Amino acid sequence: MRRTEGSRRVKIVVVGSIAIDSIKSPYGSADSIPGGSATYFSIAASHLCNEIGVVAAVGTDFPYTDLFHARGIDTSGMEIIEGKTFRWGGRYEEDNPNLAITEYTSLNVFQGFRPNLPNPYRDAEYLFLANIDPSLQKDVLAQMKMPKIVGLDTMDFWIERKRDELFELFDMVDMIFLNEEEAKRITGEKSTIKALRAIEGNRAIVVKRGEYGSITSFKGTIFCLPAYPVEMAVDPTGAGDSFAGGVIGYIASIGGGMEGIRESEMKRAVAYGTIMASFCIESFGPKRLMEISREDIKRRLEEFEDMISLGRNP
Repeated sequence: MRRTEGSRRVKIVVVGSIAIDSIKSPYGSADSIPGGSATYFSIAASHLCNEIGVVAAVGTDFPYTDLFHARGIDTSGMEIIEGKTFRWGGRYEEDNPNLAITEYTSLNVFQGFRPNLPNPYRDAEYLFLANIDPSLQKDVLAQMKMPKIVGLDTMDFWIERKRDELFELFDMVDMIFLNEEEAKRITGEKSTIKALRAIEGNRAIVVKRGEYGSITSFKGTIFCLPAYPVEMAVDPTGAGDSFAGGVIGYIASIGGGMEGIRESEMKRAVAYGTIMASFCIESFGPKRLMEISREDIKRRLEEFEDMISLGRNP
């Protein structure tokens, strides 16, 4: 086992998966492309904050390390383990283009992954715990010193098997990202708003609704934002992690902690998340995220603001 080169102090740390994906959609297919939650999150966040470190495990067959370096992402937390990288294959059908149908999952070296943060990472101000076993998420939290904000994502698999442990984690984090079904399942509520109220506390809860946008609970206030409309959703894989990367990347860029963040700043953070997700789905894998510039992001954000503005009463 060895780490890739790097090791510098970083502002945001993401702990999650790095994968090699093969994907089919109504717009075509792509084989053996970079994927995984840590990949999408870090690339999206890197457009807003240039001090990001990634913690994940890859096999000796992983060919895409330069992808991270091209975005200035530190990879000293990326462990290279003898064997094959986590691989996932899935497809999206024309009648339900937002639902991923898994064709195969090969965990490979990811199966024995035990995150061990490099010392410089432990001082990071922002931490995103992507979708991994809650016990591993808790281990990572114990390695951190005093992060300003901790964000967490999860999935149905862990909700069904480790619900109590997840609720314990909820009390230890500042932002929770869930999709609508996950929010309802973990609370037992049929209403998305009731589910938000059941878990909000002092945290920010962001419920991702795919093509319908998002609902966020923040400091007792609930606000909704639509999705940014794109002409072709080529590949929705990674949209949720890109969304989280936009949200936390923006918050890190303004240097806020939860107590100091204003409602207007949280709305803008979610808007940035929406924009990053809209770019993500326009290509297979993170290709589009790698291509965009700050000017592209600014232009799309301005268009989005115009779309959601009610303007002045006549």
